Amino acid sequence: MNLSESLYFYTSWIMRLVYLNVLWILFIMVGFVIFGLFPATTGLFTVIHKWLMKETRIPIFRTFWETYKSEFKRANLAGLIFFVIGLIAYVDIQFVQLHNGLLNDFLFYTLIFIIVSYIVTLLFFFPVFVYFDLKFLKYLKQTFLIGVTNPLSFLIMIAGLILVWFAIRVLPGILPFFSMNLLGFIFMWAGLRAFRRVENTM
Repeated sequence: MNLSESLYFYTSWIMRLVYLNVLWILFIMVGFVIFGLFPATTGLFTVIHKWLMKETRIPIFRTFWETYKSEFKRANLAGLIFFVIGLIAYVDIQFVQLHNGLLNDFLFYTLIFIIVSYIVTLLFFFPVFVYFDLKFLKYLKQTFLIGVTNPLSFLIMIAGLILVWFAIRVLPGILPFFSMNLLGFIFMWAGLRAFRRVENTM
């Protein structure tokens, strides 16, 4: 590619990323935040998954919107499950920290294990949700198993999360344009890496 073609290529991809992030924010608001977060994130990951699978000419808005509508209930059910588990773990660890004793030490480390498992499952959830076609309850089990058996992919996700968080702290103005789109690319790429590794062992 010559200079003008390269400039067009990179500019068009930057605009696609910005557009996708704006859609994500807009449709979170459409769902009044609480009911929009998980469906909008599912739509974003679906678009990114198709891009990574070389389907670069897909209609972004239609793909996002159709996913948002079709997965609205299931995505919100997943969001509710994650919220309840996270809330219970938070309340429990606050309670344990207020007490001393051998039993409390055991409960504390048990809760730490549960919280780490929760984080692993949450980070891998959207890549698994848009990649696999499973019965709903199997998504959580499959997500956890893939996450714990692919520590490098998990570390890539954590590194991506830290890098994007740091970039937003330094340049908060980029948040509406570059935030979940960048995380989505990192998480989906790391997820695909884990999925291929799992499939190669079957």
